[in-house]
Amino acid sequence: MRKWIHYDSRKNSNKDGYWRFFRMAEIYLNYIEANFYANNKTVTSDALEIMNKIRKRAGMPPVPSDVSSKEFEYRIKNERRVELAFEEHRYYDVRRWKIQKDVEGVVTGMKISGNNYERVLIQKRNVVDDKYLMWPIPRTEQIKYNLAGVYFQNPGW
Repeated sequence: MRKWIHYDSRKNSNKDGYWRFFRMAEIYLNYIEANFYANNKTVTSDALEIMNKIRKRAGMPPVPSDVSSKEFEYRIKNERRVELAFEEHRYYDVRRWKIQKDVEGVVTGMKISGNNYERVLIQKRNVVDDKYLMWPIPRTEQIKYNLAGVYFQNPGW
């Protein structure tokens, strides 16, 4: 995986420069999503313009101006999935949108023989329950609060 790595970086020549914590595309995608939900799932010209700016940079066709709200919501989620691939955003996006039941639960692999590719099931995982939307509160923190007479834990844990 060479994402974010300069094409000419080698063992003895580091041309990567500073590590990027935020990319402009991520900031744009965050704005588009916030704008869409803040306006009651309405497609604004501002959000559409920025979405098309990201797509133009990647050589993709623009999103049409008459796109429906449902289609635009799908495009926001897909654009984040594609643009931010391998950048550790998907885990949190899936939980924020509460779509883990649709996109998680199995681990698959590829069985390759010659030119044939076959997807095979590796493992089923029970990560689709609502309790996986939040992490459990650590036991050490629970003990501190229990001593003060406060008893709590995130639902399902």
